[in-house]
Amino acid sequence: MLEIALSQQVKPDFRLLHRLPFCAITFGHVVIGLTAHNLEHLRAHEHEHVRQYERWGLFFFLAYPASSLYQWVRGNNPYWDNRFEVQARLSAANAKNEA
Repeated sequence: MLEIALSQQVKPDFRLLHRLPFCAITFGHVVIGLTAHNLEHLRAHEHEHVRQYERWGLFFFLAYPASSLYQWVRGNNPYWDNRFEVQARLSAANAKNEA
C-alpha cells in the first residue's frame, strides 16, 4: 500500500486542494490525503477501503458507486449511507476504541 500526502501543511496553500470534495481518497492500494494530518486522522477509515478493494477486486470500482446510487434512489444520502462508507466508519471507530 502507498500513502501520499499532497501537502505536509495542516492547511494546504494550494487553491486546487481546497476545491476537492474529500480530505483523503483511496484507489486500490493507493491512499491520497490532502495533508499528512488528514492521512493520520483518516488512516483507519482509508485502510478499510483498501481491504474492501482487496475483497471486491476491480468490481469495487463499480460496486461503490452502485451503492451510492442505490442509497440516492431510496432517498438516503449517497455518501453517508453507502455500505462501503458505513463499514469504513465502523472499522475506524473500532480501531480508535482499541487504541
